[in-house]
Amino acid sequence: MWESIIIHAIGKQPSTKSAKGEYLSQFPAFFHSYINDIVDVVPDGNCGFRFISSALGWGEDAFYDVRRQLHTQIQQHANLFSKLFYDTVSDVSTSLLVKHLGEHGKEKWMSIPDMSYCIASRYIQCCICFSFDVNEHNFFFPLHIAPPPYTS
Repeated sequence: MWESIIIHAIGKQPSTKSAKGEYLSQFPAFFHSYINDIVDVVPDGNCGFRFISSALGWGEDAFYDVRRQLHTQIQQHANLFSKLFYDTVSDVSTSLLVKHLGEHGKEKWMSIPDMSYCIASRYIQCCICFSFDVNEHNFFFPLHIAPPPYTS
């Protein structure tokens, strides 16, 4: 199950709005062969959600669906996520709810530390977050699904 979904997300056709040529030089050279595409999404406060919908092959305009699905994921697994978010689970959940589709302030932006486990769990994808500024890399795996068995 993981393989087919990962292949779908990673092996999708390049976006029509590919920005690979423009931004590839910002990544270390040893990464270049692993980067299929770079998508420059609309910077309107929904950009993190636009990226997820684009990476799933839905197009960046499906960002509202991602917001809604992540909110539902938190609600359905409130006990699990309350252990991750401690006393902020309602704040994280509320940040996903928007009243309109336009620009949004920082309180509605995607927070990678908060949303990564939720994204990984909802879409059964490993989320890998690289930070070149602070040399910190984080890996987030789905919380309620076992990884596939190891095969050599």
